[in-house]
Amino acid sequence: MSINITELCKPFLPLSVIAQKAVQLKESEEGIFCAIEKIQPIIIESIAQLKVDNQLLGQLISFYQNGILNGIGSRNVSSHDEVYQLIHPLLLNKIPEIVHSISEECKIKKESALALLSLISDVCIGVLGKLITQNEMKTEDVEVILSQQKGFIKI
Repeated sequence: MSINITELCKPFLPLSVIAQKAVQLKESEEGIFCAIEKIQPIIIESIAQLKVDNQLLGQLISFYQNGILNGIGSRNVSSHDEVYQLIHPLLLNKIPEIVHSISEECKIKKESALALLSLISDVCIGVLGKLITQNEMKTEDVEVILSQQKGFIKI
């Protein structure tokens, strides 16, 4: 069975959230939608690079159980430093390039692209935590799911 994390994230990023983000960030809905479409595979590919062990499973479950998916549309930035510490070391020296590229392609401010990078990180981590929790997954199950997400883009 193949699981597409991108598809599982869609219910948490409906048009109402896109509209809300556009207002909060003073951007067009088209720009926000474009940025989400570009950022999501980058974050998912980053998550797929993580070493899967019991500690990671515990973190992902904890993020979900602590409500990381609650109020996604109303937050301006990620309120989860732990998510930042988990994902962003994989992107660290590429973040300025990613933000610049998203900003240019989607015609949004760099600050907005950075805020959306944090938002999408929260959504992807939360969805993965939800999947693990609801399906009582083990380390090897998560390894299989993450291996299915690899290779779509180069980071």
